[in-house]
This record gives sequence, structure tokens and C-alpha cells, in this order.
Amino acid sequence: MSTEIRPITDDEIDSFALIAAGAYPGASLTPEELAERMRQGLAENPTTRLYGAFRDGQMLGGMRHHDFTMYFHGTPVPVGGVAMVAVDLLHKKEHVARDLIHFYLRHYREQGAPLAALWPFRPDFYRQMGFGYGAKLSHYRLRPDSFPRGARGHLRHLTPDDLPALLACYGRYARQTHGLFVRQVTAIMAPLLASGGRVLAYVDGGEVRGYMAYGFSRGANFITNDIVVRELVYEHPAALAEIMAFLHAQADQIANVVLDIQDDQLHQIVRDPRNGSGTLYPSVYHETNTQGLGIMYRVIDTPGLFAALPEHDFGGQSLTLEIELGDSFLPESAGETVVRFRDGRAELAPGAQPDVRLRVAVEHFSSLVMGATGVDALCRYGLAEIDDPNYSGRVRRLFDSPAQPVCLTAF
Repeated sequence: MSTEIRPITDDEIDSFALIAAGAYPGASLTPEELAERMRQGLAENPTTRLYGAFRDGQMLGGMRHHDFTMYFHGTPVPVGGVAMVAVDLLHKKEHVARDLIHFYLRHYREQGAPLAALWPFRPDFYRQMGFGYGAKLSHYRLRPDSFPRGARGHLRHLTPDDLPALLACYGRYARQTHGLFVRQVTAIMAPLLASGGRVLAYVDGGEVRGYMAYGFSRGANFITNDIVVRELVYEHPAALAEIMAFLHAQADQIANVVLDIQDDQLHQIVRDPRNGSGTLYPSVYHETNTQGLGIMYRVIDTPGLFAALPEHDFGGQSLTLEIELGDSFLPESAGETVVRFRDGRAELAPGAQPDVRLRVAVEHFSSLVMGATGVDALCRYGLAEIDDPNYSGRVRRLFDSPAQPVCLTAF
């Protein structure tokens, strides 16, 4: 039976909300509350849309699309995002989710986006659909007095009136941080100041140059609390230093600073990096943080990706590479792409004789181009193959990334 996928009309939002509430009961929202949030989100963010899957006129599932722009090492690249993929509980295992994701990938491929992204409810489910893992997130639980002390003269708490300055700071930070999505509307930043949250900012010359969005988590009693950091952005070390000094100064009333961040080097800045668990790994490795995988990326148009990055430096290399991409879920994305690199600059060279070939499945290639893994690791695990070992080092340098991708946008 064929599936029709089309935009959801306003009078169909209630039906989709009923399906989504059943698919995600942990969200603790009634269908009515969820429908209200959907309508509000569409009104506040014109780059989002709802799509439904219908068979014989009956809605069996749906999803939300996001038109994103991501900074790929400073170059803005269009990226399609998908969220709230939900299927009616009575129609699970009928390939509704598969049809929705097929539509989503083809839609953004046709729109000229070379990449797609999502937050997975199950990584293995989307790995089968060709999505590759992004960078790990580190969960730290640190004592406040472990952070360095110092001056705090540029710090103040922001108010909703400061949203434009907050957005401007994020925008500058995004342009220098690989993987961050552009945030074009203040509605995306407003939740940082909502629900009892606070935003501490480093302000210099009237401009926000760094900020920490945070809240509190109650401990065993009303005078025992943790600071929970929701988002940390800083344009230079001076801004980070004052924010760290603020955390140090809270040691008299705060038990722990809980910080989720895509930065596995944070232990370098603190005096005691242990998370309080007391766990030791052989021989004597102290547990400092736990980690998790979240956002996943997918290449949906390999030639389009290289065409979107004419000024990106692929390791200063000069060679012609043929990428043999395996993609069983989206066959039109599979096949050979020949790219000629001159001093690190890429240009498509269809029909050219390659110096070397890289054979790889789309999920691993997606992690590779995003900088979440490297060629050496993929070849070591048997997940990629270079047909001429003499070129291994040069192919590795093509995709070596100075930084793993960072994503602070929940969708």
C-alpha cells in the first residue's frame, strides 16, 4: 500500500499531536498541550514545517522538518533537520517511519542540502538508514572549587531585553565553531531565559562576548543544590576565565557543577577532574566524566557537499580521489564521485582518472567528513578501504579535522 506524505494542515495538527503524544509518553504532555506547542513553534519559526504520512486518507504518522544552515569550518552549508518522527502505535512495524525518512532525505536533497541531521531516539535505528555518529558529549560533575578563581568584573546576568546581544554573541561564536547551526530568530534563544533559568554573560564594551545559561537542581535538602549548566559559549579565553571564576565562587552553597558539553578536554582547566563517583578503572584511571552519543549526520549528496566547500582547505593536499559510496537506503546517493584536490581546494572532476580510491559506506563517510572520526580509524576497523596504501597518509590528511563538530541546537 502506497504512502502519501504531504504537509499537515492546521486542522490536522490535533491528529498529529495525538499520535506524537502516544509515541513519546515520556514528554508528559497532553495531546492538547502538544498541539498548542506545535502551533506556537510554527508561528515563531518559519523555517519549520510539519509533514504527515497518510494511507487511504488516514494519518499514520508525521514529522517536523527544519531548514538549517550549519557552519562547516566557517563555511555556511544548508542542512536538513528532522524531529518528532512519530508513528501511530496501531501502525508500528508497517514501515511508516521508513517512508517518512525516505521522504525527508529526498526532499532536502532536491532542495540542494548536501547534509541531513537528527537527534536519534535510537542510534542503531538511524544507523541502518545511513546516519553516522557525531562527536560524543561529556557529562561532568565537578566541585565548584575545582574551577580556577579569578576576576569577575565583566559579568552580569541578562534579561529578555538582552536577547539581540545574546544572539549576536552566539552568531560570532558559531562562525568560528565547526558544526554549529545558525540561529536566526530570538525565539530559539528565548528558552535559555525561561523556566527559572539564568544567563550569566561576559559583557565588554556593551557586547556579550561569552555566556553561561544555567539553572539549579535541588539536592537532599533546600540548602543543598547543584548548578546545572545548559549552554556555555565563549569567544575568547578571558570570557571563559571569568565564567569559571564565577563557578569557583559558588563553593560555599553549591555542591556540584553539572556540565554537559562536547569538550573532552575540560579536565585540563580544573584542579580536580574527578566526578565524585570514586570509580577506578585498571590500572589507576579515575573516572572524570561519562559520555554519550547524540546528534547524527548524513551525507545525502556527495558531489553537492564538495561543491558547497570550494574554499575549504582539505589538508593542503593535491591528488585526485574517487569516493565509492555505499548507500542502500538512498540509492541515488550511492556511487562514485571523483574529486580533484589542488593545494587542499576541491573541485569535482567527473571522468578523471583517480590517483586513489576510497570505498566506504555512507554512515561512516558521514562521520568522516564531519570530523567525528578519521580515515585511519575507519580503515583499522575495516569500515573503509583505500585501494593504494601508498596514499593512506595523504587521504587521511584530506579529512583530518582540527575540531570535532559541536551542536547546541535542540530540535
